[in-house]
Amino acid sequence: MSDIKIFISCHKKFKTLDNKLLFPIQVGTVFANEKFDMLHDNDVVGDHADNISNKNKQYCELTAQYWAWKNVKADYYGFFHYRRYFSFKKEKPDFAIDWIRYNKEIDARLRQKFNLNEKDMQEMIEKHDVIAPRKIFSWMSNRRQYAIAKQQHWEDMQNCLDIIDRDFPQMSKIAHKYMRQWAGYVCNMFIMRADIFNDYCAWLFHILEKNEKERDYSNYKGAELRVSGFLAERLCGIYLTYLKKVKECDIAYLDVIKFKM
Repeated sequence: MSDIKIFISCHKKFKTLDNKLLFPIQVGTVFANEKFDMLHDNDVVGDHADNISNKNKQYCELTAQYWAWKNVKADYYGFFHYRRYFSFKKEKPDFAIDWIRYNKEIDARLRQKFNLNEKDMQEMIEKHDVIAPRKIFSWMSNRRQYAIAKQQHWEDMQNCLDIIDRDFPQMSKIAHKYMRQWAGYVCNMFIMRADIFNDYCAWLFHILEKNEKERDYSNYKGAELRVSGFLAERLCGIYLTYLKKVKECDIAYLDVIKFKM
């Protein structure tokens, strides 16, 4: 049986399921007034203390992803949000109009409704290389979405594309094509086999760290500071597209459920 660890990024307390595959983790712990009874994105493992908890304002939920990458061993790594999960009832098509919005707290009945139990989750995860959210259709391209958002600056995304052009030329065409598409992957949510996850993290954090050095965020305020988290959502879509088109990975596409908390 595979060792599956799905981390649930939290910046506030929430009611979680009794499920051995799910691991709540507090993000931005270094800034928190209260340390929750769960994993933390600055936990020290043995004599190891590799984390970016102090970058949470810029990296958002990615501080949990970085911590897991550097400190945890598993066969599969997954990432949810405290109120966003996958539904493990796989149905066609591979695209969606929107999330499943469920105006309820997570409970045993909803666990059954969406197959959020260890057996069903384990079986589906082990059948595939990657679990990804269904693409969400939009009335504009991914590029246009980023460019017009008040909290985002297109120059940051353009610089990431330039880094891909320079450092990962084999992904250049896919990256630019993805940004022109009118459907995209959302939420920085996925489950990946360990080798794929390790490659993805090395690629992602290379780009984000370079972008930090090459761009000036000194005048960014409020939600603008979440720049690396915003960029990563688009970069994740680019990488998932690359996995499907070039690596020919077996990817299952699932609905995203947004629970009321």
